[in-house]
Amino acid sequence: GTLRNACAFYRAGGIVIATTCRPTHTVETGEEAELRTCLSELFGEADTNGIYPVNTNGNGGIARFLASADSRILKAALDALPVTWDVLLEPDNEPDDQSVISYIHKNKDGEDIWYFVNCSDRNTTIRVTLRSNHEDLETWNPHNGSCTALHTEKGPCDGTITFSQTIDAHRSCFVVPKS
Repeated sequence: GTLRNACAFYRAGGIVIATTCRPTHTVETGEEAELRTCLSELFGEADTNGIYPVNTNGNGGIARFLASADSRILKAALDALPVTWDVLLEPDNEPDDQSVISYIHKNKDGEDIWYFVNCSDRNTTIRVTLRSNHEDLETWNPHNGSCTALHTEKGPCDGTITFSQTIDAHRSCFVVPKS
């Protein structure tokens, strides 16, 4: 089942984060022992404060169980991982501004395309970090067809770039490598 796949993924060097509810039973007859073994291998046991350890293995696997997972706890757990985000959005204005911007990243024929949309009723400025080596990016405005060069800076990790982008209320933009 799903837990068996998560365990195999972890053993092969994958990262597994589970939240809020650990399984206690399986629907597959006679597999409770495997369930307990996988849960122990992945997440260990909680300490007296209900905190579960971060488990690792020799293949680079990382597993963690978060008993509660509001956005701050989940972000802290993800920030602690030894991986670079594909896209990281940080508000320039209000602390909750990151939740009003949605994005999708696609790679079409070897070219990166990012699409950002502001679903709120106010203009929002967001600081964007992309896992990308493209230094020359531009925004494409799908509402009026305009193209504007973006000022980018080297990001906090190798292979990342950072820029600020203002997106008007109920508007969107594409970010693409300059052709």
